[in-house]
Amino acid sequence: MNPVELTIVIVSHGHEEELLECVNSLPAASDGLNTEILLLDNLGRSLKDQFQAEGDSRLRVFNNQRPAGFAANINLLAGQARGQFLLILNPDTCHLSGRISSSIELLKSRSDVAIVGCKLVNPDLTFQTSYRRFPTVPVLACRAAGVDRWRYRPKFYRYLAMEDEQYTTPTPVDWVFGAYMLVERMRFLEAGGMDERFRMYYEDVDLCLRFRQRGAATVYDPSVTFVHRHARDSASQTFSQLRRWHFLSAMRYFAKHRYFFQPPSDHRREDRA
Repeated sequence: MNPVELTIVIVSHGHEEELLECVNSLPAASDGLNTEILLLDNLGRSLKDQFQAEGDSRLRVFNNQRPAGFAANINLLAGQARGQFLLILNPDTCHLSGRISSSIELLKSRSDVAIVGCKLVNPDLTFQTSYRRFPTVPVLACRAAGVDRWRYRPKFYRYLAMEDEQYTTPTPVDWVFGAYMLVERMRFLEAGGMDERFRMYYEDVDLCLRFRQRGAATVYDPSVTFVHRHARDSASQTFSQLRRWHFLSAMRYFAKHRYFFQPPSDHRREDRA
């Protein structure tokens, strides 16, 4: 059997219909790669009847007896993965165009790049920002005040959120959304994986910053495009459990990395994991 080149890991929270569409779209995305898919249902319900054909080792299904945080679930699946490269993917995504192999070639050719993100679009195919500058306390305050939901957002906020910057070629960015993150598996494990103290949100920001501090960049690659459904729905919510988790994770992030206005420089230094 040929070695597995790519492992795609997906954590579901009852997204069966979206998950089925996502999984069915992946053969086109991973064309030319020996790929395995690992699915985990965080609500403890079995997905085997729906997704795992008997004797098909390319798709493996896991179930949690008790719900865990996103970072913990990703680390669990990464420990079970066999691929040289690991793609962290949301269940509410669906491949639209491009091949993951192009991003893998980028990682192979650039030892100074640790993470590659893709272009995300809304269901109506409008552009969805999937990369940002590292957050600051003023940005967090704006989000808490609901500025991100304003139709006309202040120029400084649009700059910090990179809302007006749409790249057409692979470009270094501060961080990319955890809805799609491609990384070399051993490099991910050697960095300690995702910080499980973040139950939900900011684990992706934290991972990109930790790699930055190790001298490795994050790159946005628009040659690969996925539809991402969740962002618009969550953006319309007012204060909720999700926003509460977002706020608590932000506080943990700033306490961990000890900055409020200016993110740490990108020179290599020991990680404070």
